[in-house]
Amino acid sequence: MSDRPFSLGAIALDMPDLSLEEIFRTTAAWGLKHVDLYYKVNYVEFDAAEIKRLSSAFDVQVHSISTRGMPLSARLDPEEQLEIISQALEHASELGAGFSESMAGATSLPTDEAIDRYADLMSPIVRRAEELGVTLLVENVFNRDDAQDPTAGIESTRKLLDRVGSGNLGLCWDVANFAVNGESTHPNPYEVLHPWIKYVHLKDVLPQQSCSWPHQETRRIMTDLERGGFVSVPLGRGMVDLNGVVDRLVSDGFGYPVTVELFCSPDKRDAYWAPTETWLRSKGLLA
Repeated sequence: MSDRPFSLGAIALDMPDLSLEEIFRTTAAWGLKHVDLYYKVNYVEFDAAEIKRLSSAFDVQVHSISTRGMPLSARLDPEEQLEIISQALEHASELGAGFSESMAGATSLPTDEAIDRYADLMSPIVRRAEELGVTLLVENVFNRDDAQDPTAGIESTRKLLDRVGSGNLGLCWDVANFAVNGESTHPNPYEVLHPWIKYVHLKDVLPQQSCSWPHQETRRIMTDLERGGFVSVPLGRGMVDLNGVVDRLVSDGFGYPVTVELFCSPDKRDAYWAPTETWLRSKGLLA
């Protein structure tokens, strides 16, 4: 058995083609202990009893009911996005999951105005999270859609979290997304943001033009306004200092969930998982 201090899991965004039962079965077959489910991607009608049954049957926990909700997005209706985030929070509470993750969204607003706008929009949901005892998570995301996301940079992410100022809003640290933004992957993000880091997504990337891996992703491209396209690669094959990240999390006794994110299309999932599994075993993260 691994002596890692954290639960290691899968992200069901990598499994949009699978039923809930297939998601739990796949996660268990990979030897992972939790799966992050996404409202409006993996399910629409919430059935807490069925999710609890599957969790028990496959010995796979659900620590986060997440969404792709982005209240600041210049392309989406903010009220609809806030409703999605609110519903996922309620689902997490009913299920007994401790976390509910969403994003900020790319906007045309200047960064400081975007941070204030996010804090104002999210305030009622944050208060509800405090009542329920669930931790909301905002994931750091690169700039996209010809707009700026206030979580694209390390310092602006810190400002956003500090501005909201609630123990019930933490950071889901995607260790690759700061790299897409042209910033370091370790140790600076961890050193600056560790008071707020309550969840981690392990992902690896390379600039699309320099990626020679034969099975590379061709549809889920991460495009930065200045640096161009990036593609995910199996863990340990990209530009992210995953060795440094994982070693630090283990040495610090990081006790929050850590989720493996392949960030590839369903038809490439097996090709991405095989070398990722090998890397995880090399780090002692899988038995």
